[in-house]
Amino acid sequence: MQVVQIEDIPAYVDFLRNDKDEAQHLFNDLLIGVTEFFRDKREFEVLETQIIPKIFEGKGAAQQVRVWVLGCATGEEAYSIAILLREHMARMDSLPQVQIFATDIDGRALATARVGRYRTSIEGDMTSERLARWFVREGDTYCVVKELREMCIFSQHNVIKDAPFSRLDLVSCRNLLIYLNAELQNRVIPLFHFALLPDRYLFLGNSENVTRHPKLFVPIDRRARIFRKLDTGTRLPPEFPITTAASRAPVDVPPVRSLSPDVGLERRAQRIADRYAPAYVITDENFQILHFSGRTGRYIEPTAGAASLDLLQLVHRDLRLELRTALGRAAETNEPVNAEQVHLGVNGHRILVSITVEPIQDDAGGHRNFVVLFKDGPAQPIRDDQGKSNALIRTEHVERLESELRATRERLQATIEELESTNEELKSSNEEYQSLNEELQSANEELETSREELQSVNEELTTVNGELAHRVQELTRATSDLKNFLESTQIATVFLDNDLRVMTFTPAITQVLHLVETDAGRPISHIKARIPIEALYDDVRRVLRTLASAERELTSPDDRKRYIARVLPYRSVDNFIAGVVITFIDVTEITRAEERQRLLLAELQHRVRNTLGVVRSIARRSAETSTTVEEYASHLDGRLNAFARTQGLVTRDPEGGVDLEYLVVEELLAYNAREGEQMRVSGPKVRFQPKAAETFALAIHELATNALKYGALSQPSGRIDVSWRIDESTEPAQLTVEWRERGGPQVPPPLRKGFGTELLERTLAFELKGQTTLTFHSGGLQCTIMIPVTKGSFHTPPVAE
Repeated sequence: MQVVQIEDIPAYVDFLRNDKDEAQHLFNDLLIGVTEFFRDKREFEVLETQIIPKIFEGKGAAQQVRVWVLGCATGEEAYSIAILLREHMARMDSLPQVQIFATDIDGRALATARVGRYRTSIEGDMTSERLARWFVREGDTYCVVKELREMCIFSQHNVIKDAPFSRLDLVSCRNLLIYLNAELQNRVIPLFHFALLPDRYLFLGNSENVTRHPKLFVPIDRRARIFRKLDTGTRLPPEFPITTAASRAPVDVPPVRSLSPDVGLERRAQRIADRYAPAYVITDENFQILHFSGRTGRYIEPTAGAASLDLLQLVHRDLRLELRTALGRAAETNEPVNAEQVHLGVNGHRILVSITVEPIQDDAGGHRNFVVLFKDGPAQPIRDDQGKSNALIRTEHVERLESELRATRERLQATIEELESTNEELKSSNEEYQSLNEELQSANEELETSREELQSVNEELTTVNGELAHRVQELTRATSDLKNFLESTQIATVFLDNDLRVMTFTPAITQVLHLVETDAGRPISHIKARIPIEALYDDVRRVLRTLASAERELTSPDDRKRYIARVLPYRSVDNFIAGVVITFIDVTEITRAEERQRLLLAELQHRVRNTLGVVRSIARRSAETSTTVEEYASHLDGRLNAFARTQGLVTRDPEGGVDLEYLVVEELLAYNAREGEQMRVSGPKVRFQPKAAETFALAIHELATNALKYGALSQPSGRIDVSWRIDESTEPAQLTVEWRERGGPQVPPPLRKGFGTELLERTLAFELKGQTTLTFHSGGLQCTIMIPVTKGSFHTPPVAE
């Protein structure tokens, strides 16, 4: 209620009914999943030393050891028992099959148990030897080894609803019964007794016991809460699903009426009425007595022999004949029958008894019953033979009738005795049939037990099927992930077995080998390859023999593609070498890139040598033409900056060259010449080769430096016009560049030739086959440079675009 912020119970009940997920959230919060590995160390030591060896006694390779762990939560207890079983199996020669059924009602906890991954806090729950033997460290978690995981089947199971597992050697139900009330515990414990094999074991928690079932279990170790199953002689399955009275709907019980004095008076009157009412019995349709009324003693005379409730055997001999006739007629006609004035001898008197038989129908079961009433008449004294002789003399006719009547009665009595003898034989046959019926009932109970066992087996198969379905889903997902991974890498890979037969391959392998889906199982030597792979066969055999990887470079003879073939051993999950894995990596582009890199490195080395040569020449010529160190430093710094700017332009597009206009503008802007005000640059599109650009840029630098010191750029009103044209009428074509200064001071011709003059006249002539003309006017310097257009100096075509 705090989580959903509801204050009273009725409001939460409404929320519970309306929100479809809240019931599941509440259920999950009610579950208690506290567990750990080897919880209660002493109890597990007793289980390890005393119980597990007895479980394996007499178990061979063809037999099973079956364990059921209830309330397994996240699986720690199930894996703990699995570790103990595995450690004992390591000391055995013949190993039986071991299966652990770990069940819980919490599906989320079972998902964690199936993964088998736990935090590093489990290091304190077991010894370091066990931790290293049964777990694999993966980052900050521990994962159980594969052999433990395969022993355990995790399934969602409700112990009071679902059928139990059967033929078990050990049932571990620790700290689960404490959450069940006494009635549920009394019904769950017999369920464990049914699930266990004879003389097998029940493992409970410290606060649980089976003292209420001394006929089902006997303690092995009371403190460890380990009990052994007792044989009860019968194996009738308990009822499930288990329900309790607490779960049934309440029944409205009418209030009990308080007793008043009138009720006591009614009871006393009823007892007096019973005293004067006729005696009666109630029988079923086979004349077996179901109920006696009071005061039936004078009419009932049990015979010697086996006890019976047959009315015809219990009734007095004097009433038996008439009663049998009345019962037969009532059963035949289904109507009341009366037998009047039947003589009954009681204590020296003869009583006249009236017998009434009335059939009644049982509405509930549809059976027919009989009510037999005995009504007494007046008593008459019984006279002996002497009394008869002294009485009134009867006529001879009456005596003769009485004699005939006596004889008839004797014959009737003999017939009755024969009938009773026959009835005894029928009774004997009936007892035999009853015995046979009991045997059939016993067989039916055995069949019922077998049915319950089959139901348990079916539950077990359902659990196993669910586990298999979960593993198939994981395997399918892993296969899909692996397939997508192999296809996304686009690496040609083929998997071969130990006989060099194709097992599987990636789609990219078709670029190397002519493989199709139907080639699985064929020897690799039968497959035509695009590259010569025969050299790999020796490498494959060496890898299978030494388990060391091998690598070889192969070249396709058709398209000259180059591949690196790597051969590695194929290891199964059981660390068994089942073949090799061959990968072919296309390194054609990498090889070409390496070749280009080598060419670029050679070009870079060449350019560095040339650059250092230019720098050295600039330094030497600057030193020769400078008179002071400061002048030398200034000239050297300016010329190196110009050279650096040119190098920057060259490296921007080494293949495309340097644009002449851009080169001139960049150089003049370095001297604060304002484009449009102090300089104007015009001409067709011309691009220099890198080497030619370096030389020409130094020439422009010298002209700009001279203009800044002595020419047009030394005055605010000075201007520089740089223009060029290409004359294609000559052979080869001629590039003419004109430098004109205006508005500056008059520049007289120099008295000696410095570095700039020599660069313009001699270096341009040597490097570019150019001719330079310097003219000193009153308005400023004019410099004309004519350079023949050759492939070595310009990019083709050299004309304007």
